[in-house]
Amino acid sequence: MATVDPARILYGTDWPPTPAHIVSDIAAPALDSDPAIADHQLRGINRDNALRLIPALARA
Repeated sequence: MATVDPARILYGTDWPPTPAHIVSDIAAPALDSDPAIADHQLRGINRDNALRLIPALARA
């Protein structure tokens, strides 16, 4: 976030190579509880940025 505008960050994982329980039990909660990320930034990273940057997702 020091080099890229948070409005351009999208959440992604390398699942299926990473087991789903690692993503759901470790990776996602770590992002959700990071004190350096404001709530509105987290909403953007998790969903809103993707919808804005890739409009076709909103139509899917």
